[in-house]
Amino acid sequence: MFKKIVLAGLMGLATCVTSFAQETAVPTLLTHENPNILRLHPITAMDIGVGFSISYERLLGAEQKIGLVLPVSMLVQSTGNNGFFTQAYDYNEKRYNMYAYFTPGVKFYPFGHRKVTYAVGPNLLLAYGGGNEWQYRMDNKGVEYLEDVKTTRVRLGVLVNNYVNFQISSKFNLGLEGGLGFRYYDRQTLTGSPFYAGNGSTVQGVDMTGQFSLSLGYCF
Repeated sequence: MFKKIVLAGLMGLATCVTSFAQETAVPTLLTHENPNILRLHPITAMDIGVGFSISYERLLGAEQKIGLVLPVSMLVQSTGNNGFFTQAYDYNEKRYNMYAYFTPGVKFYPFGHRKVTYAVGPNLLLAYGGGNEWQYRMDNKGVEYLEDVKTTRVRLGVLVNNYVNFQISSKFNLGLEGGLGFRYYDRQTLTGSPFYAGNGSTVQGVDMTGQFSLSLGYCF
């Protein structure tokens, strides 16, 4: 699902870059009278799930070629284990984990601001969240268990995002954002069961990550 969303997003960005190339042939630079931009992202997708975001951007300098951006995302992850079944119990309860992502970053506008504007820049990735899910295990005697445990996850990483904005008026703009990067810290902790007491934490190694979102911005 995430790969399909990212692929569609990258195709959209490619189309936008083509439009941007055509736009840059006419050097019509814009300057925002109000250097603050508040954006709503009704669709945000990352490797862990899908949700929505809000972000604030502050444009800096007379030419406004640098922006500081502070996005916050709320994402929902399907646990993927909603269909466990045993002879005694049917564990078909729908379960989802919730995660909060904070990805502060810097945006660089190499060509300034136009009706179609391109930007690129790095972002930090900080994530926290979790929920309840089923965990299947087998003890050293071969006895199988299915336990209801609480999952908590902490993630750290970096992204490089590409942005294309369409200025539809002096106050409003539409945007596409897509980025790739890697997680260098991903810790998952399982609690709520005697089996996981003291040994329920695992840390995964470096892994790829990415994000894509649509946005509606308001300048003020």
